[in-house]
Amino acid sequence: MNRIEKFRVKFVEELPYEPENGTLYISMEHCMALHLCPCGCGHKIYIQFHPSLWKMKYDGHVSIYPSIGNFDLPCRSHYFITSDTVEWVIDDMTDKAKHKRQRCKWPHFFSVSRGLKKLFK
Repeated sequence: MNRIEKFRVKFVEELPYEPENGTLYISMEHCMALHLCPCGCGHKIYIQFHPSLWKMKYDGHVSIYPSIGNFDLPCRSHYFITSDTVEWVIDDMTDKAKHKRQRCKWPHFFSVSRGLKKLFK
């Protein structure tokens, strides 16, 4: 797979089992998004929208914040999605992400996320 710089956005009721590379799926019904890692490694990335986790802005284009850090994956990709575009973060946020995870108000999210990955494989 190739590295993605811009997503095609599809609003769906249910997230697909086999997402297409370069497509960002948004399910407002489930308050979740799904895409394949834009680095090209092929891992599925699930985003759960919640005020203390991630938020989405839609103005004809999708922006998701804060950044998405896939520090548990071999690729360790870190990026923002702004106006459907991938903005890569080049500094190493691994230590900060681990520290944030330890202090997270929603520690169950990380175990739920791993469970969702198994569910949608």
